[in-house]
Amino acid sequence: DLDYISAYPHQLGLIALLEQIYRVFGWENYRAFQALNALGAAGIVFVGHRLVKEISGREEPGVYFLILMLCCWPLIIYVAFVYGEILSIFFSLLSLYILMIYFKKRRKRDILYMALSITAACLIRSNCYIVLAAMGCVAAVKSVSEKTLRHVLAVLACTVLFFLAHTALVKVYEQRLGIELNQG
Repeated sequence: DLDYISAYPHQLGLIALLEQIYRVFGWENYRAFQALNALGAAGIVFVGHRLVKEISGREEPGVYFLILMLCCWPLIIYVAFVYGEILSIFFSLLSLYILMIYFKKRRKRDILYMALSITAACLIRSNCYIVLAAMGCVAAVKSVSEKTLRHVLAVLACTVLFFLAHTALVKVYEQRLGIELNQG
């Protein structure tokens, strides 16, 4: 709906994702999105477990995390909703996990994976800009402590990829709709 997109352009990423799901699985097939949410919820638990293990260096806190996730009702409830929360949290956690792995192993390919993950998170839900900013802060501190710009440049690459993807998405929808989208 043209009025909806004009009023809420920050949801353009979620709209684009839903459009692709509907093309594959049928118009307004919310069950396909719910299935994607269910996979995202499982991904949150898996990546969260790995993240806790990586931070602590031990298995025990990871087990506690899994036990606590059994009581995380919002994660279960949100599977049914078409908000994009679960997918954005999954991609945010994934980008944070990859950032930790990047700091540890210093592989260039991790920068690409991290950039793709945080871009997906930010496109799906704009509240993930906070995660991107936090990644920048952590990279800045790490760069200062190691006296290198490498980590800041890695997060800058993530930011550039997001802005390029967001700009391209807006331009595509503006061209398809024949209007200029406002800032909402």
